[in-house]
Amino acid sequence: MQSLAELIGPYGMKHLSEHLMWHITSQVNELKKLVVENMDILAQVKSSLHKPEVMTHHAKRLTCEWLPL
Repeated sequence: MQSLAELIGPYGMKHLSEHLMWHITSQVNELKKLVVENMDILAQVKSSLHKPEVMTHHAKRLTCEWLPL
């Protein structure tokens, strides 16, 4: 990391930091949307942690375009 900082300098590090924070914020916001969208199902999954067959049923009901089911 120190070598990278020497190569790109302080402005490059600032840009890299801002760019990285933008991506992290974007991903966290997407995760938050998914959790809010699936809140009821996630609560049901939480309450049935000791019942694998029920959890499997609830997991199939989760809505997520990138989740392979």
